[in-house]
Amino acid sequence: MKKILVLASGNGTNFQAIIDAIDNNVIEDAKITKLICNNKRANVMQIARDNGILPVLIDTKNNDYNKTIYEIISGDNPDLIVLDGYMKILPDFIINKFLYKIINIHPSLLPAFGGKGYYGKRCTKRL
Repeated sequence: MKKILVLASGNGTNFQAIIDAIDNNVIEDAKITKLICNNKRANVMQIARDNGILPVLIDTKNNDYNKTIYEIISGDNPDLIVLDGYMKILPDFIINKFLYKIINIHPSLLPAFGGKGYYGKRCTKRL
């Protein structure tokens, strides 16, 4: 079974879509093992709990939070790491260690093309 670890910061609509795709065998032989989130108010945390997925809240005010993320990912040893609206930039040492295991599904090319504050539901609005 393929292990998927997800990093997310927001509402969790894409996270729920991944769960549904696994449940409906659209994504076969896979399991989300863990959610890493940096936003304690994010709905994605509750979605994880409701689906028996371990949510891990990361305090980004702690200077070593990327080291903590690295340790969590290393300990989980996932086959795939999904960046699902994770609103922090991962440092090179994480990217380089897990190269070819990371996929970013949302936001794509933001904030370069969205403008300040253009995330979440605002991504679907036209300027």
